[in-house]
Amino acid sequence: MKPIELRRAEYVDRYRLKLLFGDGKTTTVDFEGFLKQSKHPDIRKYLRKALFRKFDLKSGHLTWNDFDMVFPLAELYAGGSIGTLERRRPASLNARSAVREIA
Repeated sequence: MKPIELRRAEYVDRYRLKLLFGDGKTTTVDFEGFLKQSKHPDIRKYLRKALFRKFDLKSGHLTWNDFDMVFPLAELYAGGSIGTLERRRPASLNARSAVREIA
C-alpha cells in the first residue's frame, strides 16, 4: 500500500476544504464540527474564518500556523466531517487565494 500523499488543498466555504491526494482522489472535508465542539482555545481560535483560511501544506500535511493544528492524513483521505476527531486524537481571503499546492 502506498502512503497517502496530500497534493493540494482549496478553501470551499465555511469550514470546508477540498483536498486532492497523490492517487488522484478528491475529497471535501468539513472541519466545523471539530472546531465547534473543541473546548481548547488553541483550536477554537480557528472558528475565526480569517485564521481558518490560512492553512498550508507542509511536507504533505495540511497544517495551520506551522503545525499548530494538523490532522491525520487517513482521516482527511476519508473525507466528510471531522467532527469526532478530537475525541480520538487530541490536539492533533477569498477562495481564489486560498489554494495551496506542494511543488
